Amino acid sequence: LDRNEETEHRVEETSSTTTVLPQKRVNKPNAPSPKTLEIVSVGSFVALSGYYLDKTAFISKIEDLNAPAILSLRPRRFGKTLFLSTLSSYYDIKNRERFERLFGNLYIGKNPTKLASSFLVLELNFAGLRTNETYENFNANFHAILNTDISKFMYRYKKELGNHFEVIDIKDDALVNFKKLLDMVELSDNKLYVCIDEYDA
Repeated sequence: LDRNEETEHRVEETSSTTTVLPQKRVNKPNAPSPKTLEIVSVGSFVALSGYYLDKTAFISKIEDLNAPAILSLRPRRFGKTLFLSTLSSYYDIKNRERFERLFGNLYIGKNPTKLASSFLVLELNFAGLRTNETYENFNANFHAILNTDISKFMYRYKKELGNHFEVIDIKDDALVNFKKLLDMVELSDNKLYVCIDEYDA
């Protein structure tokens, strides 16, 4: 946990299948308190040389389920966002060249599955979705968030989409744009992995 002269990052939950990987501590005189410290990606732990509770063994277990969709029902602060980010980084085709740097010291890096670094990953985050207003406002906000995430996806994978890449109009219906995204991925002969955070916002 964070202290005045050093910063450590830990995940509170424990499991018989997980291990703690100690790394070099970072000297952070003015580091924020543990309550405000937010680390939501494997890359952040690597960059900060912090502590990371390795739960990547669950990745292969999830694949063994052979399920088209997985829903995680866990309480707040359980580490859902971090694990979702771990899945995103693990499956992202863009991380193929730096896979060893991100996961080399983790279980899944030493025991990678065949699906590692083989997907275009669409990350959807509804943390800012306004659910306490009128339906019209909610609907407009939902479409705006979805369009923004779709647009980020398009430009991130412009190279992978090749000639099928198409600039979308964020003023259009988000479901129409989502259908365009699916078509582009299919036509470019890629596979899509979707990560949805704060789905219950």
